[in-house]
Amino acid sequence: MIEVVIIGHNEGEFAEKMINSLPEKWKIIYVADRCTDNTVELLKGLNRSNLTIIESEETDGEARLTSYCRNLGLSYTSSDSDVLFLDGDRHVVSGDILKLE
Repeated sequence: MIEVVIIGHNEGEFAEKMINSLPEKWKIIYVADRCTDNTVELLKGLNRSNLTIIESEETDGEARLTSYCRNLGLSYTSSDSDVLFLDGDRHVVSGDILKLE
């Protein structure tokens, strides 16, 4: 099984395109890295059963917490899955992502 961990910091403008560019049969874990925009609300509005939204509670520092968020998202995946990590603003625009299977 393929699971996708997406890390985004205030990237709500890309949220719908990102989620809709991925197959519905894949489990998607979106880690919202201290978002202050509408990212979380937009994701919740998609009502996708394969989407888990994790809001980062880490508050130290102002820079992106990519490693922390990647590991947080990974903790929600199954140990027997293949995991694809994506940035929240880098949605699939061409090609056949199903070839990853």
